[in-house]
Amino acid sequence: MKRSSAVFFIFSILVFSGCVRYYKTSYLQNYFSKPTEQINQLISKAESDYKSKREIYDAVIPYVPDTNMQPYPLLQNNLNEMKSSIDTMKNHRTSIIEIQNEFGRISASKSRIQSDKPEWKSFHALKDRLEQQFNQLKTAVSRYENASQTFTSLANSHKISNVNSDEIKKKLTDYTRQVTEIVKTTQSGIIESKKQLDQAAAKGYDPSEIQRRKILLSEMETLLVQIENENKIISELTAKFEKEAGARKIFWIGPGMITHKILAGIQNKGDQISALGNQFSAKVNEFNNPPAKKKK
Repeated sequence: MKRSSAVFFIFSILVFSGCVRYYKTSYLQNYFSKPTEQINQLISKAESDYKSKREIYDAVIPYVPDTNMQPYPLLQNNLNEMKSSIDTMKNHRTSIIEIQNEFGRISASKSRIQSDKPEWKSFHALKDRLEQQFNQLKTAVSRYENASQTFTSLANSHKISNVNSDEIKKKLTDYTRQVTEIVKTTQSGIIESKKQLDQAAAKGYDPSEIQRRKILLSEMETLLVQIENENKIISELTAKFEKEAGARKIFWIGPGMITHKILAGIQNKGDQISALGNQFSAKVNEFNNPPAKKKK
């Protein structure tokens, strides 16, 4: 929930008429009642925000073997703080409405609240109570916002996320297929390069340079085998994810869940393939420089 920009206030326009001070009742009625609209909006937003976060927690927790592992206890604490803050907001709203009703009774049939009338003292007492309720309400709103933001930060840092199993399966299937095709194409290119080196050796090119490049080609082949193995593991993990997801298509995952661990494992293997790919590119650059020279 974003920080509230609402400000609770009451304007006091004091008018002097001779020695008698007074407030216009119509003006006061407006500002006694107006804050209720802001309070209702704040509570409504807070309840909607709380509901969405509660749903995330409730969607994940049944699939977590150990609910005492972090961040779940912290998430629960923040949910409790959010619920408590909403209840406190509602209590202050009730008190504010009661104050508004009391003001309505003392100002009934009056066009002004005058300092020489009995209701003057009652009005100021109500005004003080109203301001006190506003201050306490702002404190409750701040408590809610802090707890809500902490919940969001915890969920993000622990990678609690909403996933679409069909989309994930498609992306991973496309990825592993592309990696397989690249490996096969590259392996064919290495075979062709070996043939070219044999032909160069037969034509009298520098034997040491030919050997250097053959060693590099061998190292490239080793890297391709490693990439291929990591890619196979991703395919296996994808199948496990699909099995674990079952009939669920869109769902939340978090630490401790099998699906969460599987996706973390897939990410790790993808990172390893990227690192191996960088090593392979470095070998290619090394292979191409310096160019082979013909033996004199």
